[in-house]
Amino acid sequence: AMRPKYYFHGAYVQYLKFKGTDIDELEYAQEFDQPLVYLFKTVDDFLRYTVSKSKPVPVDGWQERMQSNYPHWPLRELTVNAIVHRDYQANAPIMLREFSDRIEITNPGGLYGGVSPDKFPNTTDNRNPNIMAVAKTLGYVNRYNFGVNTSQKILAQNGNSPAEFDFSIPSRFKVTIPIHPDWKK
Repeated sequence: AMRPKYYFHGAYVQYLKFKGTDIDELEYAQEFDQPLVYLFKTVDDFLRYTVSKSKPVPVDGWQERMQSNYPHWPLRELTVNAIVHRDYQANAPIMLREFSDRIEITNPGGLYGGVSPDKFPNTTDNRNPNIMAVAKTLGYVNRYNFGVNTSQKILAQNGNSPAEFDFSIPSRFKVTIPIHPDWKK
């Protein structure tokens, strides 16, 4: 199936970039609807080369370090989680919405199985074991349940506020990644 949307109407990732902090003015839109084996790499490349931006910042004297608006690794990890853990029976896509001050990743399907808000992210369960196996084979997940905590660590090292997880939306899972304060427009 070269077009998964034909079989699963919501089986795609929709990226929307807005000019400000709300949905008033759309700047750019793109859909990613390849088969999973290609989707992971296509979305990863898009996040790496289009969304995540870096610049050198002075540390002291002649020393510099790279600083990102959104470090690539947490963006990739949290988006791959959305692809792997989404409810594929739902018709809504995975939404990546970039605003001037944050990125929101929303996927159909709330917490699954034995995972509850008080146990997240240190408990895992798997709605889609076959998709998880594909993601592991392709090198996008390790299945050791370290991804969210590692993402938070990398965001902190870069100077971003922690990613925020919203479990309150019925049958949805949403994570918000704040932009680094020096990148706010």
